[in-house]
Amino acid sequence: YGIHALYPEHRFSTISAWAWGYHRVLDALEQTDFADMRYIAATGHSRGGKTVLLAGAMDERIRIVNPNESGAGGCGCYRVQLQATYKNEFDGRNEVLRDSIEAFPYWYGKDVPAYVDNETALPFDLHYIKALVAPRTLFVSEAAGDVWCNPVGSWQTTMAVKEVYRFLQAEDNVFWYYRP
Repeated sequence: YGIHALYPEHRFSTISAWAWGYHRVLDALEQTDFADMRYIAATGHSRGGKTVLLAGAMDERIRIVNPNESGAGGCGCYRVQLQATYKNEFDGRNEVLRDSIEAFPYWYGKDVPAYVDNETALPFDLHYIKALVAPRTLFVSEAAGDVWCNPVGSWQTTMAVKEVYRFLQAEDNVFWYYRP
């Protein structure tokens, strides 16, 4: 993977490398008259949602952070497992850590696989990363029928992070949109 070859002395996951890319784009934008840096928003879907959540958590220049359908490793919840039937059309379960690690082991840090099938032992859950966006705007968007992305777990982590926003007197900066 290209960036790992360029920086072999650094330990980072691919998702963090992609988030780093967002930061470098903002660095470049700051050098131009092209963008008003007071109004930077970032959005991403699926792995892009995971990436934008991390980029927004780590860079306060991103004023509106919109992860969409980010699931496990994004806005979902490792401790809430979901099995559901949506509108009598299909049965399914949410993505769990094992799914991500088996399909994309390079997305996460080297210590994360130790928690496969043992998510309750994780020292955190995904509302922690959402809280790092506070007090800036967090706009989580999900699909009610996308069981794989764990909309119930995403709702729970969003409700948990509202406590941080409330503490910072910024609870009007958390939005959660559920489309069919």
